[in-house]
Amino acid sequence: MEAWGLDDGFGEIKVAWANGKGAIPSLVRPGARLELGKDGQENAIYHTEGQSFTMGGGVDTLNTRFDGYERSAMNRVMSFHALLSHGFAEGDTIVTGLPVRLYFRSDGSINKEAVAARKISLQVEVLDADKKPLPKPGKIKVVAQGLAALMALDCGSAAILDIGARTMDATVFQDGRILMDRTGGRNLGVMDMQARFAERIAGQFAYPLESHLVYRAFRDGRIKVMGKEYDLAADRQAAIQDVSLNIWQEAASVFKTVQDVDTVVLIGGGASFLMESSPWPHVQVADDPVFANAQGMLAYGL
Repeated sequence: MEAWGLDDGFGEIKVAWANGKGAIPSLVRPGARLELGKDGQENAIYHTEGQSFTMGGGVDTLNTRFDGYERSAMNRVMSFHALLSHGFAEGDTIVTGLPVRLYFRSDGSINKEAVAARKISLQVEVLDADKKPLPKPGKIKVVAQGLAALMALDCGSAAILDIGARTMDATVFQDGRILMDRTGGRNLGVMDMQARFAERIAGQFAYPLESHLVYRAFRDGRIKVMGKEYDLAADRQAAIQDVSLNIWQEAASVFKTVQDVDTVVLIGGGASFLMESSPWPHVQVADDPVFANAQGMLAYGL
């Protein structure tokens, strides 16, 4: 049986296993849409809890930015799609996570209800396009995101800043323990950079851009709309800079100080965006920031 690290981000679903890693964008649409790609392959369709979903983006891509996403039906189908795309099989172990602010209560105790809800969600049956059940996990383990990354990092005391699509989580780890009074999260992340970018470029188009086109334009720094090419790299960089400064300010308020830690480690999909505006000299980006959580979860499960 294989162990899998599953980092179910709002922007991407990342998985890690003994011999590799992979990711898919967190893009899914409601309903069963039978469509063929250029290679003749049908898109992936799943059914769960009486709902149907089609993988991939489009004009009606579902929004992942809501509380309870980690135990939702859409999260479940995207998670299993990512796992199955890389070889997940019946009886394999899944190690996944929750943000630190959900995993722990304010008194430092584990939020057992939240952990149980995450496990239960991944045990709910999912059917493929032919209504056949998908493979089910043998075991499911849930750890704290950010702290899971410590399993894959070589550092002692550290302030960890995990920048995801929707949220940032800040955690100080010293002497083998989490300092709860210097740990917290905010609803601030890469999607806020994308939203700021959308505001900046709005005046360049006669009509508001569809959300999937904004996503593509932010990703690439350019876009073709109605046959015309637009270079949006400068607007993209300005949006990243604006939101990065906000994230650093929020992180500083959570950490209180970073003078007593060996390093500040950036992980998550937004890590590379923040390095340019780093306010402290001992900030570093993890070797593989996008997969740091998934690889840490995998290490925990081995």
